[in-house]
Amino acid sequence: DLVIFTLLKIELGNNSTDFNAILDDCHLVGQVARQLARQIPDCNGRDAFIVGLFHDCGVMLMDSYFKEYEPFKADALSRYLYDTSAENEAFGCDHCLVGLLFAELWKQRTVVAETIYIHHTAKLLESVGDEVRRLWGLLCFAKHCIHSCVEGHQRFLDYRVAQNPALFSRIGAILNVGESDLDGIGG
Repeated sequence: DLVIFTLLKIELGNNSTDFNAILDDCHLVGQVARQLARQIPDCNGRDAFIVGLFHDCGVMLMDSYFKEYEPFKADALSRYLYDTSAENEAFGCDHCLVGLLFAELWKQRTVVAETIYIHHTAKLLESVGDEVRRLWGLLCFAKHCIHSCVEGHQRFLDYRVAQNPALFSRIGAILNVGESDLDGIGG
């Protein structure tokens, strides 16, 4: 994992503080997603790690190539369900598509690339297979676990209910675990 993370840093080739913070966050998301995957049946820990690590590479690439991307970056990085249509309109693509292409370039499994592509768009979950849905659920759950710790919440359940109960109910259904199981995972 450390080798992939280091090679990814070299490949993306930007040493700014902002860039390193984004990539470090992605690395943490990948590590948490892998740990969560180990606790849920039929989840591939390596794929969960790679999805977490690569999910925002498209943001970094878009930001590197388009100076005009800056206003889009904050929303792309901070919102779980994010409408990428403004990115598509401004640049002819969005960071999710760029992330998919980047994952494919790195020869990642199709389910990993597809998960990266849909990671902001829950409505696309109906058009993908179970493995992609599970990886999406793990990614969202990992990000929320991390943010709940960073924001000082004592228990993840409190954060989940306060922020978006419908999203977490759906994640629980996708991962095939109940609410009490979700509360115990990662805690």
